[in-house]
Amino acid sequence: GAPACHLLASARVALAATLLALRHHSGRSQVVIPAYTCPTVVQSVLAAGLEPVLCDMSTETFGLDSRALESKIGDQVLAVVPVHLYGLAQDVRGLVALGDDRDFFVVEDAAQAYGARFQGRMVGTWGHAGIYSMGRGKCMPAGHGGIVVAGERCADAIARTVESEVELAAGRGFASLPLFAGYGLATRPVGWWFVVHTPLNPADEGMDYADLPPIQMRSMAPAYAGLGFSILRRLPSIQDTCRQNAGRLMDLLARFDFVRLPYIPAGAEPVFLRLPFIVDGQERARRLFERLWSAGTGVSRSYYRTLAELCAGMFPSADEEYPGASELAACLLTLPTHPYLADQDFSRIARAFYDVASEGGKGARTTT
Repeated sequence: GAPACHLLASARVALAATLLALRHHSGRSQVVIPAYTCPTVVQSVLAAGLEPVLCDMSTETFGLDSRALESKIGDQVLAVVPVHLYGLAQDVRGLVALGDDRDFFVVEDAAQAYGARFQGRMVGTWGHAGIYSMGRGKCMPAGHGGIVVAGERCADAIARTVESEVELAAGRGFASLPLFAGYGLATRPVGWWFVVHTPLNPADEGMDYADLPPIQMRSMAPAYAGLGFSILRRLPSIQDTCRQNAGRLMDLLARFDFVRLPYIPAGAEPVFLRLPFIVDGQERARRLFERLWSAGTGVSRSYYRTLAELCAGMFPSADEEYPGASELAACLLTLPTHPYLADQDFSRIARAFYDVASEGGKGARTTT
């Protein structure tokens, strides 16, 4: 239902091209981004020749902290980038209204949330523009690719920028299909067990800003477009299963006093790319992670450093403190929700939580 859509080489390219278009539209120079999210967001802002302005996060919603955001929106803010982490669906209506009133743009980072909806409408289409990712581990894991959807206020500017700044992909991308096939095998439980026990383990990927590959302003290769279309047709049933698995996990985790689950606003329909939760202290989070990891559950620490830590000294806001983002980096864990989860996986997860609960302090609300 968006007025315009563009298929690009990656979500990084999608965000950089969108911000570059908005920069041509306005003389403002700052972009407000979450202090806890994927480091490639900073890379895209800098690639567009703009200054990142970090904003603290809410540990309740896992979105931008609305109180902190008020102090970040000055007369040089070109855009605010709210993020829908882990397939959650944030309510951005108030932010979009504020953007219209104060003449800044809202670019939704829905890289991890293709298919999530708020009040029946896709996240990514509420803002003035939105981006999605087709990278590995995302909702449409074609291996590479990014999507921009543009609202009426900036559709023409984004179209002009894509036409003038983005090169057509060289070739059709078929050479990467063997890599995609290997990735497909690696996402199966047995294949993933092999990956995480070898140097191929991507756990630290993106945790060093200097190691990020450069952004190449190119369009999506046709092979990835075809893979994405194939996945798109199967996506509703896949995401239904992810929601069911997330619900089962949330029922399990709700038994434990030391766990906080994300707040799901009324009208939100997350896709639950993964299930995030916060543990009540860094030490307990560490112990729980170790038990879950040893049990082979697919647990992840996600982004265990804030963008302020990763980018210290690179721009002014990177030298400030962000308590909400710091708590997420220290205490947030995520569990898989994919369709390959079996009853024994849920049993292993439950055992790890009960073991940690029995070690003292807060524990389980029930032992049934």
